[in-house]
Amino acid sequence: MSETVLIVHCIDTEGPLYEDFHAKFEGLKELYGITHITPSRENLKKLKHADIELGGLEFDVAKMLNSHPSTYNETWDQINNMLNHIMTSEFRNQLPDSYGGSWVYNWHCMDHVGYEYNPRRRDIGYHNIFDHYKHILDQQKECPDAIHWHFHPMSIYRDAH
Repeated sequence: MSETVLIVHCIDTEGPLYEDFHAKFEGLKELYGITHITPSRENLKKLKHADIELGGLEFDVAKMLNSHPSTYNETWDQINNMLNHIMTSEFRNQLPDSYGGSWVYNWHCMDHVGYEYNPRRRDIGYHNIFDHYKHILDQQKECPDAIHWHFHPMSIYRDAH
């Protein structure tokens, strides 16, 4: 029996995702039931600094609002800046695998089609995301990455988020 543990880095690849500050307050409502705070940039800043009384949730909310997952790449330019950083051999080789190999990404692309409401400004259309990543990977000599497909069922509301 082998003692090797294989780890595969799969990335949910859906293109740009915009989020205005009102969506942060929607998240507070959904995650913590917080509805009594008026959505404003000033209140968002206070929440990020745990400066609003939340009955013991102050630091959990601040951590959530200041976390990496609460910051999105809202445009293709921002995604390209990220890719320009993480696709370099210097970045990929910071944490080599057990055999000395570089980091390998598995990009799981999806199409956003058929939606009527797009508040998060997703890139709507067939192959838009796949084509973008395919173009990036084609420019990388000997790139070990692979592109895969994934699917999200559409909501009955035809809402892209």
